[in-house]
Amino acid sequence: MSEQGIMIKYDTVNTISFSNILRMSMQDSKNAFIPEFVGEEPEINTDVWNKTITRMIYEFRVTESEKVILDHILQDGNTIQLYDYVKGITNEDAVIEDMDAHFEISKGRDDPIEQQWLITLKIARPDASALPPADTSYQLREHRAWAGYNSYITFTKPTSTVLRIDDNAAGYMANGYFFKNYPRNYLNGKTIRITWRGYWSYAPTPRDYARLEVVDGSYTRSSMTDFPDFQGRTSKGAGLLEYLYHNLTFGWVTETLGPLDLSAGTEQWCSLFVLLTDYWEQQNPWIEIDTIEIMSGATVLETIHFLSAVTMEQSGTYNDYGTVSS
Repeated sequence: MSEQGIMIKYDTVNTISFSNILRMSMQDSKNAFIPEFVGEEPEINTDVWNKTITRMIYEFRVTESEKVILDHILQDGNTIQLYDYVKGITNEDAVIEDMDAHFEISKGRDDPIEQQWLITLKIARPDASALPPADTSYQLREHRAWAGYNSYITFTKPTSTVLRIDDNAAGYMANGYFFKNYPRNYLNGKTIRITWRGYWSYAPTPRDYARLEVVDGSYTRSSMTDFPDFQGRTSKGAGLLEYLYHNLTFGWVTETLGPLDLSAGTEQWCSLFVLLTDYWEQQNPWIEIDTIEIMSGATVLETIHFLSAVTMEQSGTYNDYGTVSS
């Protein structure tokens, strides 16, 4: 079981650490609270802090001498860090939003050393207030992007673990997207590993029909502003940040994009896209995706493996959309 502690930095160099966490609760980017973890060693993956969690509330006990130190450093606006003592991972800085101290007398009431303080500490990611709510589900979107042409994109599961994005018929031109939004500072420096294959039906004219992209900004599958009729996907911030592509038919392959350098981005959020583009009305291209992994070095932080059914929230139009579960 992983022990979650807090390491508090002060004077830019010195630190004081506490591992005796009694209670912890978390708040996501939509201000919704996640159920509390209670106990001496709450089992929590520290990477979640960088994905969706914007605030945490800790309760822990300190001695009188430790309280004296905390009085100097636990002030609003000071910086602390979360630290996983088992994995040896220090997460990004957090900002102290509020701190309350309640005096307690333990079982050794006549011994000052046994007198303790119960500390309640509310901390936030530095960008917590700036992060807009974003849909972090696995989203699907058909996009009628070409002037004068309708779209016919479908999202299916040819096997229990594979997502297929398909341009089903001649006479249509369109884009089909699988995408997910991430905080840009989380995805920065990570590597994306994808296992996929694709079919391009006209070899004499290769085009980059199968693309893995990271773009600036967050996107919403139902938005006609993000995916306007007869236009390309709306560009946000610095636009395209990283990509790889295939322009001819390719068999099952596992390849990586990264480590990602997203420093050119200007938005708090970014989006990972896998997209199919049909450039020619006589083409019937498709792509199939087996897995997408988000990695930090050799460590896999997230695996997108399409084990559940596709759910289309809008269908029978030229701009269908829905979700798929991992």
